[in-house]
Amino acid sequence: MADIEEDVTFLPGVGGSGRTNKSEMYRDSRQITCSPAKAILITVAVGALVLAIAVIAALSNPEFEAAVHKNSSISPTISSKNMSNSTAVATNGELFPWASIRLPISVIPESYRIDMHPDLATFKFKGGVIIKIRISKETGFIVLHVLDLKINNTRLRTFTEHKEVKIVKTLEYKKNQQLYIQTAKNLLVGDTYQLEINFTGQVTDKLMGFYKSSYTTPAGTKRFLATTQFEPTSARAAFPCFDEPSFKATFTLSMVRNKNSHNVSLFNMPLMETKDYSVKDGLVMDTFGTTLKMSTYLVAFVVCDFAMVTGKAGNTTVSVYAPPHLIDQADFALQSAITVMKYYEEFFGIAFPLPKQDLIAIPDFSAGAMENWGLITYRMTTILYKRGVSSIYNKIRIAVVVAHELAHQWFGDLVTMKWWNDLWLNEGFAAYVEYVGADKVKPQWRMFDQFVVSTFQSALSMDSSLNSHPISVTVKDPDQIAEIFDSISYDKGASIIRMLRDFLGLDKLKEGLQLYLQKFKYQNAETTDLWNSLSKVSKTDVKTVMDTWTEQMGYPVINIHRNGTQLTATQHRFLLNPSLSAGLSSPFGYKWHVPLTFTTSSNRTVTRKWMNSSSVSFTIQDNPKWIKANTQQMGFYRVNYDNQTWEALIQQLNDNHTAFSTADRSGLIDDAFALSRAGELPLRTALDSTKYLTKETDYIPWKTAIENLAYIEHLLFECSDCYSYYKQYVLSQMEGIVKKLGWEDPDEDSKVMEIRLRSLILHKALDLGHQETVSKAKAMFRDWMINHTSISSNLKSLVYAAGIMYGGEKEWNYVFNRFNNISTPTEKHTLFLSLGATRDVTLIKRFLEYSLDKTKVRSQDTIYVYRSIAAYLVGKVELKHFVLSNWQELYKSFASGSFEMSNVITTSTELLNTRYDLEMLQHFFKEHSLGSGARAAKRALERVQENINWLKSNKDNAVRWFKNNN
Repeated sequence: MADIEEDVTFLPGVGGSGRTNKSEMYRDSRQITCSPAKAILITVAVGALVLAIAVIAALSNPEFEAAVHKNSSISPTISSKNMSNSTAVATNGELFPWASIRLPISVIPESYRIDMHPDLATFKFKGGVIIKIRISKETGFIVLHVLDLKINNTRLRTFTEHKEVKIVKTLEYKKNQQLYIQTAKNLLVGDTYQLEINFTGQVTDKLMGFYKSSYTTPAGTKRFLATTQFEPTSARAAFPCFDEPSFKATFTLSMVRNKNSHNVSLFNMPLMETKDYSVKDGLVMDTFGTTLKMSTYLVAFVVCDFAMVTGKAGNTTVSVYAPPHLIDQADFALQSAITVMKYYEEFFGIAFPLPKQDLIAIPDFSAGAMENWGLITYRMTTILYKRGVSSIYNKIRIAVVVAHELAHQWFGDLVTMKWWNDLWLNEGFAAYVEYVGADKVKPQWRMFDQFVVSTFQSALSMDSSLNSHPISVTVKDPDQIAEIFDSISYDKGASIIRMLRDFLGLDKLKEGLQLYLQKFKYQNAETTDLWNSLSKVSKTDVKTVMDTWTEQMGYPVINIHRNGTQLTATQHRFLLNPSLSAGLSSPFGYKWHVPLTFTTSSNRTVTRKWMNSSSVSFTIQDNPKWIKANTQQMGFYRVNYDNQTWEALIQQLNDNHTAFSTADRSGLIDDAFALSRAGELPLRTALDSTKYLTKETDYIPWKTAIENLAYIEHLLFECSDCYSYYKQYVLSQMEGIVKKLGWEDPDEDSKVMEIRLRSLILHKALDLGHQETVSKAKAMFRDWMINHTSISSNLKSLVYAAGIMYGGEKEWNYVFNRFNNISTPTEKHTLFLSLGATRDVTLIKRFLEYSLDKTKVRSQDTIYVYRSIAAYLVGKVELKHFVLSNWQELYKSFASGSFEMSNVITTSTELLNTRYDLEMLQHFFKEHSLGSGARAAKRALERVQENINWLKSNKDNAVRWFKNNN
């Protein structure tokens, strides 16, 4: 699944109404009266019964089942050490006999036959599922998942002879989203059965499970569709199932739709047959082919009235679906998909195993895209591109997301992680290969250079937190699973794969990946399985090296100490707030196997030295002026040097910065600022690394410099004198590049880096009040608003922001109305993001209120209201108060199983920097439920403490430096 990153790179800072209560179905409503003596007797008897049930329940989790004699599973049993802290109670008030959040391994699903009948007038659906199950351990019960469905009928029969098996009890436990079915007799090892369940539910608006979406036609008609989002744990909200990745099975679907309003239904496999279902109601039933073995979270189905464009990638039919009036924007995604699929078949060494690959644009979508096998769903902005309207960033983003999801078709779908602790196997790998795929679409985009600032440095930033987590991390419930769809699983995962590719070589990496995919296709695998395959082909102990990167959080800073030609490199864990690290433990003692690379002023050939969880000493030749370690930023670590070496490196930047590659220039700046924030390097050294920027003409180092300087800008913003010194310095560094770039905007793939640099620089100049930039952008906005003149696609975000920032309510309303009335998704998003640039507190508050009004802002865009306001600093207080005041409504929408709660917490708190803010948040987080935002809350507190510390230690030094260098 692609994350929800959108075109925010230019920003200067960067309910349950459908729930069914089943308690009435199970609870006995009769009242019982008795005498006091009888009451005592009954109480004792009930207590004994509860104790007995608890003991019986103590034996049924998978660990226990694997260790005992097969006949022990006659009764539902759970090991006492795995009992939940609170007693599990079913919806009817009975004790729920299965206390583990994981399903038992005694029952294995082999196939599903799903029947779905959604009504897109009432937004209800009815359905049925027939699951073929095989018994792997003798048992007297079945446990599977269900969420917010009303179970109307449950039936169990032998698979071959269709003999009825009596069900004596059915219980539901909502907390663990489980359905328990107890049988009258034991189900025997090796036998197969047919479990039939009929159910009803709501087509919700929660952007997960089976949910509704909508779009408006050019004629103003609102059209609805029904779609799915099951990753990680929401297939159970559409049909009862064994909703864990390791329970792979095949799936067949029959879908009832109204042919008069919805001409298309889609599934993972091709349509096999359409027949009448109810002629008088205009209903037909579409029946689809059977999938290959796959996990439940990859199942997908859509009912819509979309149009399509289609092509071929080898033997596979590739189609892109979108609303009819937007289908002309699907061509770039189609051609990108065809190019990438052809390359991936060669890269992975396995032909795409399905007969078709559909890509579909969904108007309401929580993530960037979702890799459902054969039916990939996309946010509209990540698949639809209109030349002359969409920016070059939009184009790059579409190619990257298409490449990301197609990588999953092999790495994630064909071979799937056993459990969510290895989510990074899916997402980290796809987050690296997306650059490989996008590079095949447009080699002139310099995708591997963009990796440094878009992925690598993002991961370093996240993983420098005390409250980070290992790449491979223990997770149990849906909230914990949702938490790890973050920069660690994606960006750090991608970065260590890139590091691995660097020291193994591309050929060995490909050979090892192909061996892994061949060995585990249609199965599940773990991280160790990938390491073993790579070790076999490379003759390198990959597991020993890489375990230090996946099984402990964080990364090292390598300290280079030079004495003439003798160098010593030592390592320790890097933390932005090292004072908080006491008591932390790691299986490797926070030491890593580091592939240390370096070049020198006299030898540009890359040298590699291994630091095997230790330090290393070595001699260099020719007594060079400087040594630069971590060549091309390939290793996932930072580097610190002695003062003399830092001075020599900075002097080289000033004398001739092109002696270093763009990645190495970017790395020097990023390391210097991070080290200064951690107190390991004087702030003046980091700031000195920016003096050469008057000569810099490349996007990559400028992007790194502006993002690091922005951290200081945020903290100095409320001190007008301090901020003016900062602003004066940054504008002086940018003056030359502003004039050099100008305002001409060639929409050419060969000039991507120039286009991105222009957007970055002009946005920062606008934000800092650069007079010429402000005047030009305001004039262009005025001409657009009054005379309807066109704006170059790559300058739109700048011009819209200028109009909002320096305008008033009239300009704000015009942009918001334009947002509502335009149909191109990328243009809508650009307009929407600019609304946060207002400096009018009344308009900021209005935009915040709109974020919870679904008639004004789609749920998928709520977080972008907060991001756009936070980016422009003025509204940080209003944003904080709004989020805390509306916590319950946000929690209801995003807390459980959603990726957004973490984003809400991070965005609304990352700029706070006072002791009051810290104590207020500590109290608030302690008193409120956090759901999937629990880890983000810890990081938020850490970040606020870091901000406080920085102001105390660095504010005066920063102001003095800026004042002296203006």
